Amino acid sequence: FTRRFQSVVYFPVPSVKERYELWQKYFGHLNYEKEIDFRPIAEKYELTGGNIVNVLKYCAVKSVKNKDFVSLENITDGIKRELTKDGKTL
Repeated sequence: FTRRFQSVVYFPVPSVKERYELWQKYFGHLNYEKEIDFRPIAEKYELTGGNIVNVLKYCAVKSVKNKDFVSLENITDGIKRELTKDGKTL
């Protein structure tokens, strides 16, 4: 697939501060347990913006299915799914 591109552009993983801002921005519109602190999540997991969006989508589906707030467990499960896709583990 990469042979169709003339160039490959490298995008670094966002910094902890940037990841924290992404977590807050993306999850700001979801009903999540208010005691969830996104700073430790941003510090612990080096995820890209796309990974965080995928975690958000996973959590949104879980929230609707369970008719409940997004929990820290939902977020952790979504992160596990993303890391597994990239061949990584928690």
